[in-house]
Amino acid sequence: MRKRTTTCVWISMALLLWGINLSAQNDQILIKFKSGVANQDIQNLMNEISAQPLDHSPISGVYKWQLPIQYPAVTYYGTFNSPLEILELTVGKAIVQGVDLNYQGGSNPVASSYYGNYFNLPDYNPLYDCSAYPGHILASGLGDKPVRIAIIDTGIDDENMQDLFASRISSSYDFIQNKPNNVIDDNGHGTQVAGIIAGMAYVSGLNNVDLLELKALDATGSGDLYDIIEAIEYAIENGANIINCSFGYSPIYGDTHTNLFHQVLEEASSQGILIVVASGNNNENLDSLKFYPGSFTDIPNLIKVGASKCDGSTTSFGSFGYQSVELAGPGVHVLCPSINGRWLYKDGTSFAAPIVTGVAMQFASTMSSFNAGAIKNALIQQAIPSPSFSGLTQSGAIVNIVNPNLNDDFNTKTVLSTAIQDLEAPQFSVFPNPFDGGFTAEISFDRLEEGTINLVLRDITNRPVWKGVQELAGGKAAFNFQDGGRLPAGFYTLEYHSRNQSGRSQLIKQ
Repeated sequence: MRKRTTTCVWISMALLLWGINLSAQNDQILIKFKSGVANQDIQNLMNEISAQPLDHSPISGVYKWQLPIQYPAVTYYGTFNSPLEILELTVGKAIVQGVDLNYQGGSNPVASSYYGNYFNLPDYNPLYDCSAYPGHILASGLGDKPVRIAIIDTGIDDENMQDLFASRISSSYDFIQNKPNNVIDDNGHGTQVAGIIAGMAYVSGLNNVDLLELKALDATGSGDLYDIIEAIEYAIENGANIINCSFGYSPIYGDTHTNLFHQVLEEASSQGILIVVASGNNNENLDSLKFYPGSFTDIPNLIKVGASKCDGSTTSFGSFGYQSVELAGPGVHVLCPSINGRWLYKDGTSFAAPIVTGVAMQFASTMSSFNAGAIKNALIQQAIPSPSFSGLTQSGAIVNIVNPNLNDDFNTKTVLSTAIQDLEAPQFSVFPNPFDGGFTAEISFDRLEEGTINLVLRDITNRPVWKGVQELAGGKAAFNFQDGGRLPAGFYTLEYHSRNQSGRSQLIKQ
């Protein structure tokens, strides 16, 4: 069993209204070397910075070294006055691929309230007591393509939630104790996060969703960056489509001197994995006050999630950032299964993130092949504009939690219905959705609208790929599109425009 180190990384575990104490473990450094580097060169660098070996991961290839504890540190090669000087030297070495400090932190007590000991799982909705939120997770009739989701957290209590988890966990690994299988959630946060996702899959009838249970956070809800990097690499190697990251840390020296965490997330993105991240609970602007991974803005398939109240307005705790955070999700009074079979109401961006992961999962279930970029784009395009988030996130919107039963005319697979319309918007039905060769779009206004109605079908780059125009007859119009065979599979947006109304709906081409 690998000895547990004292370094750890803060997780955005709950509503941390009482503040948070964050620091970095200055005396441990993580290093990954370029392929083909000789062992003697690695030893020479360790001697040069007066480091001692602590661990080496065969999964991630990362070395963990102990740095000098007191400064100035005098070595045979020179004198170092701070860990920053060691970082500056190390990150510039030709043999080094990436460097990071082994960051640590911890959360204050979790703000939560009990629902009760039992809940009828078929009735599950994370927004069970949050009816003011503009949408409900009642999805049914979705596709059932395989989707694998990695939960990097404190583990999952599948023993006491067997009907929810037992058949879904395809692989388990405890990176703290360095052992596979028999992972125990001794905190509850991981079960809560995973329970939201598994619960959404359960009520949606998605039988081919499975979970990777990756424990990198301990009983206190903390863990070190070394173990988290291992968990991400494990997720990549074991076929994850989505990684949920409800954790983060604040760096000391910024990205100029530390880049290893960015590199592993970039690797996951390049492998076509969607990474869903909680923005954090410090009510901070991540554009200026860095908090990782929430402040990373250049990783294509990384989506960061803030927290909204039940009515879609901002919270007092959720971190934000016009450049850093894409959208918000419900993060107050979220119903979650927890350890020992209990059900809790939880607050925090930690719980907004898995709701967005769950919506991404529903999108993915309809796709013939997983496409992280298309799903991220659909999440943002489908989001419901909220004046409260204008200027605080890229979309200025909250996630659209899909209800396919908005209209009796909707095909049972029409799960991406528009919610971005005026209250008096017309009935706008598209079926079948997902479509293959073609689809029919029907529009019916409540009042006797006259004039022409225009339809525009746009691809994920917002480029128009088809247009249609009709005269309204009795306030109604129907369009038949039969040329879908020429379009590639993926997400599309169908827009309508009349003299007084406009709206849009998301479509999927199989």
